[in-house]
Amino acid sequence: MPEGIASGSQTATLDTDHTLFTQAAPAGGAAYFFRVSTANLEDSEILVLRFQSRVSALAAFEDVYRSVYRHTQSDTLKVSPIIPVEAAIEVRAILRQEGGTGRAFLWALVDAR
Repeated sequence: MPEGIASGSQTATLDTDHTLFTQAAPAGGAAYFFRVSTANLEDSEILVLRFQSRVSALAAFEDVYRSVYRHTQSDTLKVSPIIPVEAAIEVRAILRQEGGTGRAFLWALVDAR
């Protein structure tokens, strides 16, 4: 059964990247699911979800998963595919809302192994 690593609620400030989670990747790599509820997303609003990793402390973070949702969603639970991060030393999850009114979004990062 997948184990939850971190979870919470983030109220978005429009056009701002919100770092939901940053953690050192375990030795030997890891695999994650990134889950977000879009139940509060309204028409004319955009939600951008990103999961990033970096391979050294000197390297920049790079997207390994990115998804964009627009307007009200009929299926409100969004779950990423398995995100493997075998060579990463650090990972982070980012949420960004554009347009409308800043909404609260429930999220969770789950160990997929």
